[in-house]
Amino acid sequence: MFLVCLFDVCHLSFAYAARPLYTEDAWVTPLNKLVIESGILFLTRRDNVGVKELITSLKYGFAQNFDASLDLPYMSQYSPEGNYDGMSNGTFKLKYNFYDNAGMEVAGFLLGYQVDSEDPNHSTEPSSHDITTQLIYSKELGDISWHFNFGYMFDDEPGGQPTEDFILYNAAFAKPLTGAANLVGEVQYSKNTYTGDIVGETAFGFNYKYSDKLTFDTALGCGLNENSSSSNFVFGLTYLIL
Repeated sequence: MFLVCLFDVCHLSFAYAARPLYTEDAWVTPLNKLVIESGILFLTRRDNVGVKELITSLKYGFAQNFDASLDLPYMSQYSPEGNYDGMSNGTFKLKYNFYDNAGMEVAGFLLGYQVDSEDPNHSTEPSSHDITTQLIYSKELGDISWHFNFGYMFDDEPGGQPTEDFILYNAAFAKPLTGAANLVGEVQYSKNTYTGDIVGETAFGFNYKYSDKLTFDTALGCGLNENSSSSNFVFGLTYLIL
């Protein structure tokens, strides 16, 4: 969850960059460009557990229609049962555009693989390597960009525990407010295929393009049912290095 100005096509992937929303856009990082995304998430669960997470993502465009990224989260969690402060497991992602209608309508596929980056001295759960597959569709209608995700997460549950896969479906929009600022919003759902539980979240926010290389963002969200978070707040930035 945990993250936009729409100019010409070569800037779309940097400008939207999925921040500050969880929903992925279909555009990829431009060829031979390196982007850093970083944001802090403050989340309160309904059991009054507080989570603070700093997520840093590195993205690089390997081809006109293909990029790779690595998400590295640092998490602080506070609960009556105990606190945790350290690295969480990250995610390595590959995104490929298989359809592009001049940047106005784009479809892509994302493959995510959970990597071991959690501090072994403060590990909270057994090591696992979940795999996420996701179809992504983005389309511009008038001055609004729409983004739709449908995916499936394969749960690698160690130790003979029940496998809890997840069906994922998200929708988001970005609407320009000025030449440099956008209003963004999303609704995201996931369904646990083992328990049948559904988690629903929504968020609305803004982003501001400070320069061709730097965009700031912020969003406020809340849960839509009893299985979701109570509230969450995120702010961060996207920086184009090369």
